[in-house]
Amino acid sequence: MVYVDPKNLGYLPFWQKWVNTRTGKVEKENLMRLYEKYVPSLIDMVVEGIVDGRQGEKMKTIIPLTNLNMVTQLANMLDAMITRELTEADELEAIFLQGLTWSIGASLLEDGRVKFDSQVKALAAMQAVTDDNKTMAGLGELPSTHPTLFDYFFDMEPKKWVAWVSLVPKYKHDPARKYNEILVPTLDTVRTTWLLNLMVRIKRPVVLIGETGTSKTATVSNFLRTLDQDSHVSPLFYF
Repeated sequence: MVYVDPKNLGYLPFWQKWVNTRTGKVEKENLMRLYEKYVPSLIDMVVEGIVDGRQGEKMKTIIPLTNLNMVTQLANMLDAMITRELTEADELEAIFLQGLTWSIGASLLEDGRVKFDSQVKALAAMQAVTDDNKTMAGLGELPSTHPTLFDYFFDMEPKKWVAWVSLVPKYKHDPARKYNEILVPTLDTVRTTWLLNLMVRIKRPVVLIGETGTSKTATVSNFLRTLDQDSHVSPLFYF
C-alpha cells in the first residue's frame, strides 16, 4: 500500500476517475475540456487567492474546505443533474456552470460570490443577454438581468436559464397545519429544497450551515414531509 500526500497528489486523479464512470465518449471529452477551462483557475482563486496568475486575497468561506472537497461536490452535483447522456456542448456547459456555482462557489460569502461569478463569466467568454427567456444558441449565452448565476436555475427541458425568484410559489395558508409546520416559500427555501432533492436523488448526506433563524430546520422538515414514506424513513426528532 502506497500513501501519497494529498497536496502532492492533487484533485485531478479523482476527477479523471469520476469522468471514467460516464458512458458517453463525447460527454467524457467535453467534461475534461470543461474541467481544464474552469476548475483549476477557480480553485486557485478560492483557495489561494490567485487570479490570472496574480496573488490576491484568499476568499472567505463559511466553513473551511479543501480543493478536493470542492471537486468532489462538483462531481456529486453533475451526477445528480445529468440524468441522460449529453452530447450538446452548450447544454453540458450550462449544467457544468450550475454545478460549479453550487460546489466551488457554494460556501463563499456574499462578496466572494460576486467575485466568483465575475471570474466564471470571464472564463466562459459567453455573451450576456438581458432576456431571461431566451434559449441557448450558438456559443451559448448567460443571463444578466439578475447579478449572478447564484440567482439562476438552468432548466434542461427548454434549455434556458430561469431566475430562481420566478420559481418561488405563492404562499397559501393551511389552517390545519401546526405552527411548526408552516414554511413561507422564499428564494432561499426553494433553492435549498432543489439542492436537497439533488443530493437525496444520488443518496448523498447533506449538512445545512447557516446562522440561527435562517430556516434550516424548517426547510429540512418541510422537505422530509414531501418524501415518499414507502421508500424513506424520516427521523422523529430534529436538532
